[in-house]
Amino acid sequence: MGPAFAMTLAGLLTCVAQHIRVNIEFDGEYTVTHAHSAYKYEPERLPSSKITFKLNDLNADEKRNLIFQLHVPKVKENSSSQNRHREQQQSVQNSVIGKLIMSFSHRSIILH
Repeated sequence: MGPAFAMTLAGLLTCVAQHIRVNIEFDGEYTVTHAHSAYKYEPERLPSSKITFKLNDLNADEKRNLIFQLHVPKVKENSSSQNRHREQQQSVQNSVIGKLIMSFSHRSIILH
């Protein structure tokens, strides 16, 4: 009984986050076309501009990878001049295409 209790207690103490959810929302025509991850996600039907990955619990010294394919819309060019082209490239490189929100709860332990 002693080793089982010690292992259970160690598992509780190393859990740093529970019920982890990663919500990704893209703007415009950016969409997730495929999810190549072992973790469940919603919506199950892709493509979608919004996706939520469910990662469950995370222990100390553990990391997770989320791998997915993203459709990137073609940049429209209105002018053939090189200066205008450079300005558009810089604008695209510095633009925000969406947001990522990660939510989780931490485990509270009360010992008596």
